[in-house]
Amino acid sequence: MAPLESTALSTTPVIPPASSLGTAFASKGPNAIRDTAREFESLMLSMLIKEMREASGKESFFPGDTGDIHGGLFDLFMGKHLADAGGIGLAQQITRQLELTANLKKQPDDANLSKQSDRNSGAAVSGSPGP
Repeated sequence: MAPLESTALSTTPVIPPASSLGTAFASKGPNAIRDTAREFESLMLSMLIKEMREASGKESFFPGDTGDIHGGLFDLFMGKHLADAGGIGLAQQITRQLELTANLKKQPDDANLSKQSDRNSGAAVSGSPGP
């Protein structure tokens, strides 16, 4: 049997650039950004509730829950409920930023098209050849 060769695995996570996130969501439909931002806010609120619950001391909301199953479910559902009820504004901020990024990605293309059409119309009016 041949010894296994050591292969170097990259431990660096692959994270897309922030500028590409808005356009990535644009292809998934109009509500994709809002839904994903709400899910993210729900996750953040769940983690916040978990940390607050654990920091409150040994006394638990759920006595006898040695595996923290009930506490974890409480955190998860409370975070989702809070996010669905309006949250803390994180989802709105993320949505606004990603929609702005998606719109900025579309605008330069539109601006380039209008510049080219201006050049073409200017060449026809002045009679001089275009660039």
